[in-house]
Amino acid sequence: MTQSRSQGSVGDLLGLGEAARAKRGPDLPDEPLVVRQPAAPELIEPSWRVVGPSKTPIVCAVYKAPQHRVEVRCCYEDGNIIRTQLVDSMEAARELADAWLQAIREKGSFTDLPIPDGTVQAN
Repeated sequence: MTQSRSQGSVGDLLGLGEAARAKRGPDLPDEPLVVRQPAAPELIEPSWRVVGPSKTPIVCAVYKAPQHRVEVRCCYEDGNIIRTQLVDSMEAARELADAWLQAIREKGSFTDLPIPDGTVQAN
């Protein structure tokens, strides 16, 4: 897990200045807020990769999710998520990924790209 420190105390981040904190008392800690980013999910299998008018490749892949579920994730290759959905089985994940690919192909301006091993990002 990565951590990043934000400027100011928790009270400042919640919009509480010194006067408001003095009235409320010391119930909020005065240390900097630490934001933890969730770990990237584990890739199970890539589904497809296309490129459209923006020239930015779009990838779809299946990832492990909590509680024995799987996540189908469609994102730009830089990791910005376009759409994601949890399903209960690999069969359902593959069907959903295929449905998303068909929807993209119906737009008519996308080209299939090869899926290089290990290049699907999970941000």
